[in-house]
Amino acid sequence: MIKRLEMETTPTGEIVRGWPGYEDWVFEVDVDLRRNRVHLRSPNRPKRSRRRLADGEARRIMRAVGASWGLGVFDPTAAEAAEQQKRLVRERLPAATGFDAVDFVVASRPYPRGRHNKRERAETVAMVYGIALSQGLCPYKVLSRVYGHRVDTTGDIDKFSTTVTRWVREARQEGFLAPFDRARDMPQRWPGSPGHELEGRRSPVMKPTPWHCTCGNHDER
Repeated sequence: MIKRLEMETTPTGEIVRGWPGYEDWVFEVDVDLRRNRVHLRSPNRPKRSRRRLADGEARRIMRAVGASWGLGVFDPTAAEAAEQQKRLVRERLPAATGFDAVDFVVASRPYPRGRHNKRERAETVAMVYGIALSQGLCPYKVLSRVYGHRVDTTGDIDKFSTTVTRWVREARQEGFLAPFDRARDMPQRWPGSPGHELEGRRSPVMKPTPWHCTCGNHDER
């Protein structure tokens, strides 16, 4: 029986199941957006299996995950996995931003409205906040777009709903977001960006850093 490829977003990256040729394996991939790193942990193989991961397969898995988070140059062998992810996101997320890495995270997390688990909501808001920053976007604008809150852009500065502001404050209080630091948390546009409505009004250009992925003792650029 052929299993469908699945990617489950976690606070640290992705859990990959159903990878072609390794359908019964589970791969945990850590994503460090601040340092542009992707790391594959030791895979969980089926019990009593002595099979080893083929040469180059770890790299393909890491590049697929890295690409879904907006990192690195996409490996053509992982194109089918990425397209499947995009289709699933479009089905689950009517108010998409158009930034795949952001939309993947939003679609994989519980909707934050209502009186459900406060810590779960804080974790969701923190994940969306972090991925928005990594894509050069204003986190408050992204949260407002994907969860249907109005942004007042008529004045000199953008004004956001009290609900979005409260969600971010809760995420900091619950420890999922660090206290605000201007140097770290102010949005920075990606180099070469033609401008986007979800970017900050006066965001400076982000300084690019090299991207690479690691697996065990190997370092692949």
